[in-house]
Amino acid sequence: MAISLLRKIKNAVSDRSDQVFRYHQFELGIPKHHVDRWKEELKLWEDDHRNPNPFETRYKSLTLDAVRRALAQQDAVEMANGDAYVLHEEVSASQLIITGLDLEEQQR
Repeated sequence: MAISLLRKIKNAVSDRSDQVFRYHQFELGIPKHHVDRWKEELKLWEDDHRNPNPFETRYKSLTLDAVRRALAQQDAVEMANGDAYVLHEEVSASQLIITGLDLEEQQR
């Protein structure tokens, strides 16, 4: 058991060094003011968990269906007002955008 534990400790030390290196490389790619702000938020949260958790996302992600719905609603309003930008008599600009998104999704 002692040999196994020693091996695990050695691996953990080596892995830690690799993770620290990767973290610093990642951090270099982010603007300093963002990193500083996030570290401050982290410290506030660690001191008092009633503060917002910096590990939780604050932004609601858009789904493809939500984009489709918003573009369809925008098309309906523009068509009703006579302001629609029509590239073709049967295809609106937003339908072309949706088709492009569908193609991109299929290529993944």
